[in-house]
Amino acid sequence: MTAHCNCDIKYHVYTKKTYGNGTIHCHFFCQKCGVSRSVPKKDIDVNSLKDYNDVMPALIQMHKDLLGADNEPWANVDYYNYMSSEEWFNKRQEILDKYDHICQICYYEANDIHHLNYAHLGNEYNFELIPLCRACHINYYHKGKIK
Repeated sequence: MTAHCNCDIKYHVYTKKTYGNGTIHCHFFCQKCGVSRSVPKKDIDVNSLKDYNDVMPALIQMHKDLLGADNEPWANVDYYNYMSSEEWFNKRQEILDKYDHICQICYYEANDIHHLNYAHLGNEYNFELIPLCRACHINYYHKGKIK
């Protein structure tokens, strides 16, 4: 299996989500550093994966612990349902492609999409979303180093 971060494997969680049309989306996240990304099905035994909905409460708690917030819009189940949807997957890809996968702070490779606000969560305008690398997403936006 491909390494997606440099943290010890004990922190790695792989999940699957099955959509209504039968499409299966595989996802990786690290409970230590917060790296989160899609995983090609060819790289993993899909049948061995836990269902995303079964591990979602742990994912929410991990983000709360990592980022130190309880009352943010992303700290609820509806947010995670949306963020694991096919609709968000397509919107996320659109924004990454628009900016050539470049973090808009440090100019390294972007993996995350940051919401500048949550006023239109689920129906965002493109100008409300910017691509960031994981380090900038956590250190600058969620830990308040810049706004």
